[in-house]
Amino acid sequence: MVAWYLEHDVGGLYANCLSSEMFHLSIEERLLLVKMAVQVVAGRSPVAATGTWGNRSKSTFSFASRWQMLGADVVMLVVPDFLDQENELERYYLTIARQVNVH
Repeated sequence: MVAWYLEHDVGGLYANCLSSEMFHLSIEERLLLVKMAVQVVAGRSPVAATGTWGNRSKSTFSFASRWQMLGADVVMLVVPDFLDQENELERYYLTIARQVNVH
């Protein structure tokens, strides 16, 4: 499927997302999915992966770091349901942005 998208000049791939059934995959399967997408794309298109997992900032940082190590270009961070104050949310996103070197 990744090859098909590349043949049709896709502007980027979202390798670990709802359409990849990410909530039904194990951690190992999520990692493999992103790793394989990065390998097949081989720099021809940006690869994104969802980095918000679990109910703590620590889990999000762990996943975002793993995506960075696997070569993902973009880590998507959804609004976590465990933070409900604007200042907490801002601190959460800034902490992740300072520690993970992806877009």
